[in-house]
Amino acid sequence: MKGPFLSQILTFVGVDSNNGIYPLAYAIVETENTDSWKWFLECLGDDLDMHANSNFKFISDKQKGLIPAIAHIFPCAEHRYCLRHIYENMRKVWRTTEYKEHLWNCAKATTIPEFETLMREFRSYDVEAYEWLINIPPHYWARSHFSGRQFQICCSIICVKFSTLIKKCIGPLTPTGERLLQANISSASQYTARWNGVGKYQVKGPWHDQHVVDMGQMTCSCRKWELTGMPCKHAITTINEMADNGEQVGELYTYVHKVYWLETWKSMYYFTVDPIKGRSMWPKSDYPTTLTPPPHHKQP
Repeated sequence: MKGPFLSQILTFVGVDSNNGIYPLAYAIVETENTDSWKWFLECLGDDLDMHANSNFKFISDKQKGLIPAIAHIFPCAEHRYCLRHIYENMRKVWRTTEYKEHLWNCAKATTIPEFETLMREFRSYDVEAYEWLINIPPHYWARSHFSGRQFQICCSIICVKFSTLIKKCIGPLTPTGERLLQANISSASQYTARWNGVGKYQVKGPWHDQHVVDMGQMTCSCRKWELTGMPCKHAITTINEMADNGEQVGELYTYVHKVYWLETWKSMYYFTVDPIKGRSMWPKSDYPTTLTPPPHHKQP
């Protein structure tokens, strides 16, 4: 912050059901260090009913003191690094577009064999860049190494724009959820499923793409259903095969995680923050203590 009392603003945002940035909390602290982050995370945990064993995921660009603070306050949480910041550090040395494509292809792979294949391609393209990237543990940035634990966060915020937009939406899913589902439905038309007799299906498509769908566990060996909460093209092919064989499968949207449901999006923006009156109408405090500005420390 600018001004006579230089401070830092710590912020915490999430993603709403329509893949939009969702402000959750902010705090003004004297400096950015482990103690400040611990205090901020403790307050955040109290407000959102998060406990030490909560299975949340935090994504950051490795700010000062944040990593040890998360490990101390939420030891069961998973920490991820922002891929955009990793790429910004990479492009300081390797500037061409091909490096970005290799990085993002490796990061988007959903299975470890696919990740290893793409990393070998990257190594054959540039050994030095590969060695730089492999020094960052893949469980921090590669989707193939992520667990399938899912979560959602809801809180109050004043937002008339989103409330108006939500009222115009129809259907069971948010616009983003519907778009993702329709894309998978379109891709599923090229695949066929074969039942093994005990709840599992072998799904085969073009380009030697073959995976196993377990409808009992609602998982696919491609891991996209598990990682995103959205049934992949292999799962949709399986559901269509089940319906063709006379099984009662229900509506397709019921296989989508509720984080994408329109009713979830509505509940996130249902409560609002009340407007307040001007300073001249604020009640005067009788509390004997006077709050003074924080001590001034000259920043480097």
